[in-house]
Amino acid sequence: MNQMAELISKLSPAQLDRLHQMIKRGTTGGSAKAVAQKKTFDAARHGNFNLIVTKPGLMESLQFQVCERKQPGKQEVEIEVYAAGMNFRDVMIALGMYPASPNVAPVLGGEVSGRIVAVGEDVREFSVGDEVMALILGGFKAFVTVPVEGVLHKPPTVTVESSAGIPVAFLTAFYALRHMAQLAKGERVLIHSAAGGVGLSAIQIAQCTGAEIFVTAGTPEKREFLRSQRIARIMDSRSLDFVEEVLKSTGGEGVDVILNSLAGEAIPKGLEILRPYGRFIELGKRDIMENAQIGLLPFSKAITLASLDLTWLPAARPGLMNSMLREVGGLINEGVLKPLPTRFFPISEPGKAFSFMSQGTHIGKVVFLVKGQEVMIDERLN
Repeated sequence: MNQMAELISKLSPAQLDRLHQMIKRGTTGGSAKAVAQKKTFDAARHGNFNLIVTKPGLMESLQFQVCERKQPGKQEVEIEVYAAGMNFRDVMIALGMYPASPNVAPVLGGEVSGRIVAVGEDVREFSVGDEVMALILGGFKAFVTVPVEGVLHKPPTVTVESSAGIPVAFLTAFYALRHMAQLAKGERVLIHSAAGGVGLSAIQIAQCTGAEIFVTAGTPEKREFLRSQRIARIMDSRSLDFVEEVLKSTGGEGVDVILNSLAGEAIPKGLEILRPYGRFIELGKRDIMENAQIGLLPFSKAITLASLDLTWLPAARPGLMNSMLREVGGLINEGVLKPLPTRFFPISEPGKAFSFMSQGTHIGKVVFLVKGQEVMIDERLN
């Protein structure tokens, strides 16, 4: 099953009830007393705000707190956030279901777009007033300060709001298929959960590479959307039938690359349908953090299994991250890669976006509109 279905299947009865109530209300809730104690955010008075989960597992505990703006260091820029991309990871954090990892702080918000308002003394590539998009941990804020390695000028063909949905999805897909898998023209690639942001980005990268594309998606609506994008080989991500369907379509040979976001038995089954020298790129976290076991027999075909986690890149390989961001930006400027379908929500009502994404029905990206929104903050959380 896909990540959202797998997540929901592991919720406790209490968590399921809270999720149901949140979806029904489309709001973060909160008592009348708590609402009465909130104030409208004012940058001149408060400086900055941050969307946090005060009690992971309780969606209604999403709250805005006052926080400080950070003066940029020598190789940093400060961005006034216009929009912020939302990812599946954010839903898992809010539900208290994000797998514990020593290298990743469970904070909300991984990508933003906006306008630079301050630059560090050694920054030469960016200037105050530039419209940019950036990767960041903790991006559901009014202002963020980030190292320049994770910042890219906004492509002129994309609106500043839509560009907030570009960094995570396209960099993940580019890193997976171009850098890790070395996908080549004429090879076969299987992209799971292909109607999401990463999946649709991966389809575009595979198309411009000249690969033969196989995809899965979890609902009839998502599969119909993929058909509208002229994808021919479409299967159900919520069953293991894709194994037989891939083998049947390829005369028993299988595929060269699998971009995997499915959990459980789908992983060993996927390894079995790789051709000799095939590459399996794992995007999921649950099976890794639970130390799930797999057999080694498929590796007799000299296949490769690798996991992808972008959160290591800024510290471990900042140059690689920046070069890949530039390549993605160049392909967007050339019109080779195009912005993804995007659903916008005001950040002032975060519960609506979280409930929408929790249903697992969205196609493409979900993005918060930040600048100009009337955000209510709880000064007691400062």
